[in-house]
Amino acid sequence: MKTKAAALSLLLCVLTQTTPVHASDDAAFRSEILNGVCCVPNLSSGYSPVRLKNGTFKSNDPNDQTEVEIRDILFGKLDGTPIALAVMSQSGGGSGIFNSLLVYEQHNGKAITVGSYPIGDRTLVKSLKIADGKVHITTEETIGHDGGKQTSLVLPRNKFENVECLQEPLSAEVQKDVDALTALWSSIDAKNPKLSPEKKKEALAICNRHKKDREAFANAFRLTLSAQGWGPGPHPLSFEKDGRPSLEVDDVDSHARVDLDAP
Repeated sequence: MKTKAAALSLLLCVLTQTTPVHASDDAAFRSEILNGVCCVPNLSSGYSPVRLKNGTFKSNDPNDQTEVEIRDILFGKLDGTPIALAVMSQSGGGSGIFNSLLVYEQHNGKAITVGSYPIGDRTLVKSLKIADGKVHITTEETIGHDGGKQTSLVLPRNKFENVECLQEPLSAEVQKDVDALTALWSSIDAKNPKLSPEKKKEALAICNRHKKDREAFANAFRLTLSAQGWGPGPHPLSFEKDGRPSLEVDDVDSHARVDLDAP
């Protein structure tokens, strides 16, 4: 009987062109998503990390009314890679409730947000599925002159913006250095890039404290800028092969580089 049941299961999979689902694996993946770090799109630019509990987050800061909720989790493959897809809604205390599709992958036992696609302000998801390696979604507008309008889209993986955010809080020492370097970086004008000798000396001292972990520090610096809504570009802090550091700032039509050990 067990042999017949297994054969029937395999036949059904072939007929429906699906892959057998490992329910226990999906349950673990789901739990990681609902109780892990979610990279939430900022309204301006970049992504902020929030730690979910049972799929929700509500800020304890009286000056921050951010609320996040994850729902409608699906499992499948995009570009041949096993993923989970979830609908995320976020609000900040105003009337707007901004919805997005998030793509998750499992990295080293953790659910990591790797892709995002905006759905809209209070836009309803009427149907959602993963088929033929693409996401199929139908949405309905609920506000404005487009209220009631439905839109159906087929989204391959390359239609989702790549996502990164900090997965763990920084240590107090690293956070202090990141914050100090952020203040220096944000003072640079891309069209007229200058730092006073005193500020260069301060920035260089910060970088010199991270000679042994400079790659990790540069990445933490970039993701912190992103979480604060900056568009930092790929290398706001970079190191030459000999370890010499520089700060880089990107503007709409300008790119500036400040070598910290230059006079």
